Amino acid sequence: MELRITEVEEEDQITHVTLVGRLDTEGVDEVELEFGGAVMASRRNAIVDFSGVTFLGSLGIRMLIGAARALAYHETKMVVLTPQPHVLEAMESASLDEIIPVAGSAEEAREMIQRSWVSS
Repeated sequence: MELRITEVEEEDQITHVTLVGRLDTEGVDEVELEFGGAVMASRRNAIVDFSGVTFLGSLGIRMLIGAARALAYHETKMVVLTPQPHVLEAMESASLDEIIPVAGSAEEAREMIQRSWVSS
């Protein structure tokens, strides 16, 4: 499992994170601490690129729900970007897409975050 973090650009105040690999027990063990530090501790909106995630297991779902809840507490939001079809299916099976919005493009993800900020 690989985690890449792009620090925020001051004008958009969004943390960009890219996950690559399997979010199974081993994958979550490898990235959970750094992911939490990058996403939850920043208290900023986050776009999490899932295009390279090949499997999403229950521990990966738990990690995402924890991050979404922590961000919501600080009135910020996380959007998952371009998950592979089978990963999206796993998200939908767990109703994760009802908690964390899913975007088909980076532009759409930024718009989702902007809309939630404006409507708050």
